[in-house]
Amino acid sequence: MIREPISGIECVIPVQDRSLVSWICSPKTLVANLLYALTMPSDVLPKHIRFVNLPGIGVGIQDMMDALRKVAGPEALKLLKEADIPEVRTISYSWPQKFDNARAYKMGFQLDQPFEDTVRDHQQLLVKSKTKGVSGYTA
Repeated sequence: MIREPISGIECVIPVQDRSLVSWICSPKTLVANLLYALTMPSDVLPKHIRFVNLPGIGVGIQDMMDALRKVAGPEALKLLKEADIPEVRTISYSWPQKFDNARAYKMGFQLDQPFEDTVRDHQQLLVKSKTKGVSGYTA
């Protein structure tokens, strides 16, 4: 619901509940944290724990729409169409809306950025790719 409108393409939001929160992580933060995971000392993670939830943020549909409007303008919102697709709604409501990031932060993983910054990063990446042929995110 961000990628398409920023590119001038219509997008369907398949859940009409604007308060629904999704747990996400920006590509920039994800890449940085994956690189950190590859290089962190092995003794940072206790031997009896072999997993860690990487940091992310919970963002509601309305919050996503607000960020899109701030970054891409009200015209971008006109490209969003709301629908209620029961199968998607069922799946979406089964996902956790919040995770405890405390262990990851103690281990040195970085906090994710505000969602508006993620939208702005995506918009800037599109501009760069159109003018210079650049693709992909860098940490």
